[in-house]
Amino acid sequence: MQTTTQNPQVSKKALWAGRIISALPALFLLLDGIMKFVKPAPVVEATVKLGYPESVIVGLGIVLSSI
Repeated sequence: MQTTTQNPQVSKKALWAGRIISALPALFLLLDGIMKFVKPAPVVEATVKLGYPESVIVGLGIVLSSI
């Protein structure tokens, strides 16, 4: 017995909207990871305020950039 599944047609606008909405969080995480490598003062201050020691900032950048 074979089952067939039908793929609904998706408009090009909806497809591109989905791609953009999916890319935004990934781009944000990539930018955040890069900023952890550069280590400007506001990034270091914000990370320390969140409770992370300054010594883990580069490690966080590696993890964020690999996502």
